[in-house]
Amino acid sequence: MIKPVVLFLLLTFAFFSCNSIKNKEQKIIEINDRILALDSAQRIFSDLNTAQLQSITDSVEAHLEYVQRTYLGEMEKHLAEPLAKYRTILKLLPDIGKRSDKVKIEIDRTRKQLDGLKTALEMDATKDAVGNKIDNGYVEKAMKEEMDVAGNLVGEIRQISEKALLLNERYQMHYPIVKDIVDSLRLNSKIPLKKKI
Repeated sequence: MIKPVVLFLLLTFAFFSCNSIKNKEQKIIEINDRILALDSAQRIFSDLNTAQLQSITDSVEAHLEYVQRTYLGEMEKHLAEPLAKYRTILKLLPDIGKRSDKVKIEIDRTRKQLDGLKTALEMDATKDAVGNKIDNGYVEKAMKEEMDVAGNLVGEIRQISEKALLLNERYQMHYPIVKDIVDSLRLNSKIPLKKKI
């Protein structure tokens, strides 16, 4: 990932006479394509209700913790199996609330970096703000770093989206069974449930 200093340099470059960057138009097309992919991924991410996903995860943790605290003796197989399947929900999107904030910041930062690089190419910038020459080597390095970061971010967002669907499916499938187990335990226990089921 290009460090913030490099981003600043790209956004505040100096303009001189036309600099001959190899395959400049193709590079601009590639950047535009990556910006479109990032924008599409951002829309997918914006449609995710990450607060609800975090709430589901928190509920699953509370339900499992309650069963562990209140169930006495060796757990019967017909109870252990659905609880084990319910537990798999926790592995899908741990700490999605915190992760969501980081992804939003990374989307904004990556978009600015791609825009800055594209502007540098379109304006034929030959030097950055501190006087470093913007030549083919400079552009190739910046292109590789920015395209890799953007590509990885798009991939991460797609993965989060797929896991969110799976999380919801598993929760809908296993929640009624776990609710029955927890309700049964609550009838025979004075221990309160920390989170409403």
